[in-house]
Amino acid sequence: TGGSVLHTGNDFTTPIISSTTSYWAEATGTNIVSGNVGEMVPVNGLGLSYPGAGVVFNLTETTKLISTDVFSAAAGTVNIQIVNNSGVEVFSTGNVNVINGGATTPNVIPLNIELPAGTGYKMLLKEYNQAELYINGVAGSFPYLESSNTIEIASSYFFGPSFDLYMYFYNILFEQGCNSIR
Repeated sequence: TGGSVLHTGNDFTTPIISSTTSYWAEATGTNIVSGNVGEMVPVNGLGLSYPGAGVVFNLTETTKLISTDVFSAAAGTVNIQIVNNSGVEVFSTGNVNVINGGATTPNVIPLNIELPAGTGYKMLLKEYNQAELYINGVAGSFPYLESSNTIEIASSYFFGPSFDLYMYFYNILFEQGCNSIR
């Protein structure tokens, strides 16, 4: 994993090489699994924003998170982060504008981050300005597991794992492809 894509296609010609240089190649299959996981819309929701709150999720394979929906009771900005099981930030959206769409009109937040298989990831509200994100007021049906078992939302996270509320991040879209070993 890691590194930069230099070329896609059948043939690649290297530049002139004057010192030891490593290149890796991998094939990507066409059998891509895509789907969504989590609650789709807030039920009996409350518009409250708490930095550090969100959901805990596990990945069984390398997975690209495409987007998540948030619902807000006020216009403003949000910054969403993903941290690994050590609490290290691996991704942040930066400030993203959200509208006051209430509990019916989602704000689609692009993520477009590929994460390796692992447990204990957290998608959290890092910062906000005036936005009031909806918490599902009905206890979640944890764990949320999509049909290919690629991603599981294990719990909410609200000052620790929580199973009584569903926090902020609805309709998490993902895709998972088949890449060869480098």
